[in-house]
Amino acid sequence: MKAIRKQINRIMQVLVLVLFANVNAQKETISNGMFVRVYNLNGEKISKGKLFDISDTLLTLEHNSKFNNLDPRTLVI
Repeated sequence: MKAIRKQINRIMQVLVLVLFANVNAQKETISNGMFVRVYNLNGEKISKGKLFDISDTLLTLEHNSKFNNLDPRTLVI
């Protein structure tokens, strides 16, 4: 009987760890209102605005109620 309780306890522990890891793997939220300026390697300003969204392929800034989508892969020239 003790062996069955130990197995159930281990299964519950693993289940809790898996669920906890899944919750922490969600997309991180960013703080709206963080003002940023984006410059190229020559020091020229490309864009500015409040950080709206960030992903691997897109940087979105909001300035004067307009959204500017920048591709970070094309910023490094």
